[in-house]
Amino acid sequence: MLLQLTFLFSQSQDSIFANQIYFKLNCLEDLSKQSWKIIDDNPSNVPLSVFTFKNYLDSLGISNIEQPFGKEKKAVKLYLTFLVEFKNYNQDLVKIIKKLQTLSNIDYAELVYRDHKDFIPNDPSYSSCWHLPKIQADLSWDLGKGNSDVVVSIVDDAITINHPDLKDVIWVNPNEIPNNGIDDDNNGYIDDINGWDTYTNDNDPSPFSNTNAWAHGTHCAGIAGANTDNGIGISSVGCGISIMAVKTADNNGLVNQTWDGVYYSILAGADIISCSWSSGSYSQTNYNIIEFGINSGSIIVAAAGNNGANLSSNPKYPACYNGVICVANTTQSDTKASSSNYGTRIDISAPGSSIISTIPYNGYDYKTGTSMSAPMVAGLLGLMKSYSPNATNEQLVNCMKSSCNDIDPVNTSYIGLLGAGRINAYQALLCLSPPSANFMLNYQDSCSGEVQFTDATFGSPTSWRWDINGDGIIDDTTSTGIKYFNQSGSYNTSLTVSNDFGTDTKTIQNAINISLTESPSIETSYVCIGDSVILGKNENPIYNWYNNENDLEIFYSGSQLTTNKLFDDTSFYISTLSDTFCYATGLTSFPTNGNISSSYSYLAFDVYKKMTLKSVDVRAGGSQDRIIVILDSINNIIFEKTITNIISGINTLDLSVELFPGNNYKIGIASIKASKSFSC
Repeated sequence: MLLQLTFLFSQSQDSIFANQIYFKLNCLEDLSKQSWKIIDDNPSNVPLSVFTFKNYLDSLGISNIEQPFGKEKKAVKLYLTFLVEFKNYNQDLVKIIKKLQTLSNIDYAELVYRDHKDFIPNDPSYSSCWHLPKIQADLSWDLGKGNSDVVVSIVDDAITINHPDLKDVIWVNPNEIPNNGIDDDNNGYIDDINGWDTYTNDNDPSPFSNTNAWAHGTHCAGIAGANTDNGIGISSVGCGISIMAVKTADNNGLVNQTWDGVYYSILAGADIISCSWSSGSYSQTNYNIIEFGINSGSIIVAAAGNNGANLSSNPKYPACYNGVICVANTTQSDTKASSSNYGTRIDISAPGSSIISTIPYNGYDYKTGTSMSAPMVAGLLGLMKSYSPNATNEQLVNCMKSSCNDIDPVNTSYIGLLGAGRINAYQALLCLSPPSANFMLNYQDSCSGEVQFTDATFGSPTSWRWDINGDGIIDDTTSTGIKYFNQSGSYNTSLTVSNDFGTDTKTIQNAINISLTESPSIETSYVCIGDSVILGKNENPIYNWYNNENDLEIFYSGSQLTTNKLFDDTSFYISTLSDTFCYATGLTSFPTNGNISSSYSYLAFDVYKKMTLKSVDVRAGGSQDRIIVILDSINNIIFEKTITNIISGINTLDLSVELFPGNNYKIGIASIKASKSFSC
């Protein structure tokens, strides 16, 4: 711990508050009821006398102790947290924290980290809101627009609440009477009509001055929810949502009391909280605030940061706290912005390069950074919640992720490192919609009687029920309906699709007309025991002959079959179609430097018709046994065979396994335990 804290403190002084620390008590019982009464009466100036370790605190030269997050007692972890301010800015904070953590009443102590805006200097290279058609926001508005009852909080430097393109969408606290000096809604903040200023602790979240240093928050607010379709300025993805304004900057425009702003937003009931700032250091106290917000029903969105770094090795907070939606920045071509952070911690990507939006006091400008991407995601979540107010937060986030555009093909160096993809507002709203069932015939075989349908539903179904022959019995529950018919005729087909938001059924009368090819016939023959018999006729076409009804492999081809000597009742089966006896697929040759695998490797393939997989070629790099495994689409093992006496080089391994139509089969080879590696 000492090494870690020493490293943290060695950071530049603008990364921490040099005269502040947090400490958290273990439990309520660490103080007496009388002490808690004193704290509740005056949380902004807690006397040293309430603490059992008051003498040590007194020796440190403390200017003030406050309980910054004590307004909601249900958030116990935050209620037990105190902020200490020292008179001396040159205190050895590492030494103090180490000492506090030895005290029996202390759960933890830590530094208080500063946050910084995540934006890049202006690069005005675009002249319109290119990002809105890019994410298909215009199409999404045909499905639904934002509702003013849905509130997105912008926690930032400040927000120009009287900007012509914002003033009519700024949140108005319905439970507060303006300017009466009373905390009407009893949330701990007096007259918080449109939001709060956590730095000066008043109800005016407006910028201190009309300079670029104060433009960040107003710009973010416009991206999320600028007034749309009002004939003024720009449009926003939120298109009608309300913006809660939370100012956190000091008089120089530097974000200062950001976490107090998040805490306020939670207590004020914000549905979504947008955070376009970050610190490179983890704080347990700050995570407790995140945890409190999520448990209170808020979705918290944060910018991934603009260091061009992998968050796995260079995390940013709040973006990397569990439960926070971490957002990367993409360009007009869907490539990762060069400055944007990336990594497996990224949840989602959104446009954030050269985005035009509002700035103080009535202007517009372009900005670039993940700071712009985060409020775009927050605004989309607000639009989604407006469209589907009964959806859970989990459903909203899942739909937003599952509806993303795949941008891996244009980001080959960042595959798997840009989250679920780039947001798509239209598809996100479709995901929240009841599906509209539709389907089409994909394949029909007059010989086997196989019929295959493809789902063409409008929307995002999660379950399918096919009644392919109209008998009221469900024939298939996958997105591709398959059935084998043994009688000719016309059949009605129905598809019922469902998701979390509704169910729909479509029935097509006489959807399929089955006309099965008549089976060839040969007369039944009777022979004496021990005799052979000639089956078939010379004038008939070539037959394929099978030993068993469902065999895929023939044992003879010809118009007539002369049997062996028969001693029992024996049946043979024939077809007139030219069945494929053997079909080779896969690699035609092995590369000289194939992949080396000591565990499990596989090839993926689809099966369109019932088939027998005869064999597989494997190039072995050593003599040992091999295990061949075939998995289905959900990775269940459906075939496993141990092959012995393998030698170095290319080996043809016999399988003869029957497979049925399906997608994403996997065939793999695994080495026996403790054996040497091989390539395949």
